[in-house]
Amino acid sequence: MSIEQKREALEWGRFAEARAWLEIERKFGSQVRLLESNFRARGGEVDLIYEETAEGCKVLVFVEVRGRRTASLAEPIEFADRRKWRRFERAVRTYLARYQGSAEEVRCDLWSWDRDRWRDFRGIWPSREGA
Repeated sequence: MSIEQKREALEWGRFAEARAWLEIERKFGSQVRLLESNFRARGGEVDLIYEETAEGCKVLVFVEVRGRRTASLAEPIEFADRRKWRRFERAVRTYLARYQGSAEEVRCDLWSWDRDRWRDFRGIWPSREGA
């Protein structure tokens, strides 16, 4: 991948993350509050971290955002390999060790832009097989 292609991929990723947050806000409104975007920890990264309050329960949510500009028959979750999930897990664990909030539960989601629509896969980790 050329330097120009890497730059374009990074810009597309940032755009997809910003759009994902707008979609989350649109869908859940006042139930969500963004805590971090592009959280980086040694050896890992989480695209979005937010708190969600629903039915009296506060949940800390970690989000991986995947975006595709072209059609594909593969599911979006297939574009995140084991290495990516290990990096995601390291960042989640680092954030949890520092977290001072009052969430009662933790959830990890995948939000995917698939050409013309958002898809959300809630609770994808740590229960993912083989990760």
